Amino acid sequence: SLVRGMDVLSRVCHEAVDLHRQGRWKEAEQLYDRILSQAPNDPDTVHLRGLVALEQGRFDEASGYFTRCVTRHSRPAMVWTHLGKSHLHAGRITQARQALTKAVELDANAGEAH
Repeated sequence: SLVRGMDVLSRVCHEAVDLHRQGRWKEAEQLYDRILSQAPNDPDTVHLRGLVALEQGRFDEASGYFTRCVTRHSRPAMVWTHLGKSHLHAGRITQARQALTKAVELDANAGEAH
């Protein structure tokens, strides 16, 4: 049933977040991908998947996930901040500045963006 399917995805997501927090990125990444295969537009999972890529230094990949989040789901300032960081680390200064400016416009307290 649909409800049972959502319960399974919720459990998998919690497990993925736990693995992510433990720094077990490959395992977390695999679970996030499993969730995205069932719910490809889930904004939280797309964002978390981008964070795994960012934390592993895969900045172009991270930017792709964050861009997908902000353009499809109008995610909060935090996602714009992460997008800015990924652009900055990839050497895309203009795009980094634009993303970080957007983060501050959305939330003047977006501390990481200052």
